Amino acid sequence: MIREIIETDFEQLKVMYREIQDIHVINRPDVYKAVNPLSCEYFQFSLTDKDTLATVYEKDNELIGFCVTVLKSISNHPVMKDKKSGFMEALFVKQNYRKQGIGRELFIDIKDKLKERGIDKLELMVWSFNEGAINFYRNEGMETRSEIMELSL
Repeated sequence: MIREIIETDFEQLKVMYREIQDIHVINRPDVYKAVNPLSCEYFQFSLTDKDTLATVYEKDNELIGFCVTVLKSISNHPVMKDKKSGFMEALFVKQNYRKQGIGRELFIDIKDKLKERGIDKLELMVWSFNEGAINFYRNEGMETRSEIMELSL
């Protein structure tokens, strides 16, 4: 079942956020620190911020996935058109529950929530090492809009 996050979700979400962080540390140790990225302050902010959509997938009192999307807007920019979009900060499903449609359910749920708010774009950033996520998002209809390149000096 998909539902909005609640205060008692913190400990279980912290474990899942750490798993995401560990994957990033392994693949990009030049960028990421081996820390738990979910602070109590950020979690509390996510509970109350009107521009943060945070949901979990719960099964038998266990959180097995989550999605966090932040609403963004550009208006009166000198060279860009006004726009409202959702920026997906994280979508995660525990390893043992992958390939069961849970990620897709979370993804569709957030798309529906954005549409209800009159938002017609969903954006996210995914590292090139994360081929599983890239394939998932492509299968959901997402397209690469731009690429960030780097050169170590």
